[in-house]
Amino acid sequence: MRVVDVKAFYDILADEYDSMTSFEQRLAKEEPLFRSLVEKHKIKIALDAGAGTGVHSLLLAKSGVEVTAVDFSQKMLQLLSIHAQRQKLKIKTVKSDFLDLQKNVHQKFDAIFCMGNSLAHAKPQRELNRILSNFHRLLKPNGFLFIQILNYDRIILKRVIIQSIKESDGKTFIRFYGFADDHIDFNLLTIKRKGGLLEHRIQTTILRPIMQKDILGLLHEIGFKKVKSLGSLAGDKFVRSKSNDLFIVAE
Repeated sequence: MRVVDVKAFYDILADEYDSMTSFEQRLAKEEPLFRSLVEKHKIKIALDAGAGTGVHSLLLAKSGVEVTAVDFSQKMLQLLSIHAQRQKLKIKTVKSDFLDLQKNVHQKFDAIFCMGNSLAHAKPQRELNRILSNFHRLLKPNGFLFIQILNYDRIILKRVIIQSIKESDGKTFIRFYGFADDHIDFNLLTIKRKGGLLEHRIQTTILRPIMQKDILGLLHEIGFKKVKSLGSLAGDKFVRSKSNDLFIVAE
């Protein structure tokens, strides 16, 4: 099994990403949740960090927000721009990783969204600290940071191997984990039927599990004054042993 760096992982996946993640269904399901967040926090200008193909950028733009979408995959950003053009939405795109945000993004925001488990690709904790500090510097006073990662407290506690199995467009996508002492191997097995045969591709990259207490501690150290943990974007209570996601709101 060959491990690839995270940029190569998502460049390989880009053309199948919308299918694997149910892009259209997510747009419909999450639109009222994003509209509510925008109204509640009076968001006018936002950064979507780790935007991928743009589901959250589109939802913000549809809610009247001026959006800058950042990703390190040019392929992902190209697909995001196609989606925006089709929906007649204006979204600025910037190719950058999170460590270089200060060099590549030159304005401040009412809110930063870092969704889709993007932060788990940070390597050592000092790198995560730098990324969160970059987010803090790019926020206006009283701005908000919204983070969604998987609940690694539950994943580590229960040794959850299969993350998800999805069938779409004639393919089966199986996301599964391998556990090491200091990281998780994130594996994606893609299976498709061609004639009477099954073809498959497997790709692997490394994740660094982020525990709830660790990220809350970092956010407070960096200077966020109010930090709240939730179990989902919809506002469910976070339960360490049960919640699938950890959704953080930091002010």
